[in-house]
Amino acid sequence: MKSFLLITTGGTIDKVYDPIAGSLGFGKSSIPDRLERLAMGRVWEHRPLMSIDSLDMQQTHRVEIAQACRETSEEQILITHGTDTMVETAEEIATGLPEGRMVVLTGAMIPLSVRGSDGDFHLGSALAHLQRRKEGVFISMHGELFSWDACRKDRKQGKFVSIS
Repeated sequence: MKSFLLITTGGTIDKVYDPIAGSLGFGKSSIPDRLERLAMGRVWEHRPLMSIDSLDMQQTHRVEIAQACRETSEEQILITHGTDTMVETAEEIATGLPEGRMVVLTGAMIPLSVRGSDGDFHLGSALAHLQRRKEGVFISMHGELFSWDACRKDRKQGKFVSIS
């Protein structure tokens, strides 16, 4: 199996409940532990870039993520990201991505740390999609693989949908 790079950036998928503050925030990323169970022997490297809500993400953050995608020697890259601005980050990554690379962004509507999370499903689906070895930047949500420029988050439905 081909190796891949995991980049974590925060987002709902990686939030944890702080009972003292009574709110969701960021701690140590649980993504590597979850991925260890899902990757089934695949070799991967974890590069934690940031732990922020995607609504707080600025253009400088997107540039940092895109730069990490350009600088790695890995041809396959999995990025966990908040769903609210995932498409904007995907667009930045697509600009200047070296040929032969496949980047898959995924996230969750409910944190992995919360019972009933959709995060494990999205991580597993993203891993399966990564094995397609396509070229380009994609969003893997709700069991589907979307080209970054052919989808959007539909807030009313609470999921990603295709756009024409």
